[in-house]
Amino acid sequence: MGPPAPLPRSFILELAVPVAPPLARPLLRPASAGHHRWYADVLRRRLQRLRASRRWLPVTALAMLLGVSVASVVREADADIARFGAVKTVWMTTRQLPVGATVGEGDVAQRAVPVGVVAEGIMGPAAQPNGDDRGPVGRVVRHPMLSGEPVAESRLGPLGVGGGRALLDPGHRALTLPSRPQRSTAGLTVGAIADLVAIDRVDGRAATVARSARVIEVINDTGEVTVAVADADVEATAAAIVDGTVVLAVHHAG
Repeated sequence: MGPPAPLPRSFILELAVPVAPPLARPLLRPASAGHHRWYADVLRRRLQRLRASRRWLPVTALAMLLGVSVASVVREADADIARFGAVKTVWMTTRQLPVGATVGEGDVAQRAVPVGVVAEGIMGPAAQPNGDDRGPVGRVVRHPMLSGEPVAESRLGPLGVGGGRALLDPGHRALTLPSRPQRSTAGLTVGAIADLVAIDRVDGRAATVARSARVIEVINDTGEVTVAVADADVEATAAAIVDGTVVLAVHHAG
């Protein structure tokens, strides 16, 4: 009996590579035109929201920066309060006050300041013995004061004393120089410091009878000038005034 006949080629291929049966329907259906439009609308809306959020980025960043700044200021204020302690109400000037001025209602006001910066002698709103709580109002300024300066008791004249008498220091007397044709009060102000020089009418020699006398009153209408002279210089100055030969040598304006 001879060798068996060879198998057909097509039969061999079917055994090696099985062929899957055809599907009843395709796994993916081709997208329609409506689906394309829907996806395009979704993408467009998302891009619009992204652009809108980007426009708010600078505003958001600025708001965050302001928040950080405010928090920093609050922390510094709290630190200042902790450092200086509680606050205290004091009298402060609202404008510049020259020497000789009488403090008016609008010249001072009460302000709350930290206790740690209030120096000794600064006036507070304590009531006066007569029940008057006007503080420095009505008192005479003895030393020039700047606007916004706390009012110190030592910079004001005694309570109830007005005019040039309020500018008298202890150990000084007030002497008035009568008007003279050769003396001018132009430019002379209260608070000026001057030496009093007496001129001898016989030989014309000059001698200083009082040094650093303070001008406490100037009457421009009559030309009279009142000065505060130390007790030790009162007699020599009074004699020179009677003789009518006193000259003011101003070396410090008021």
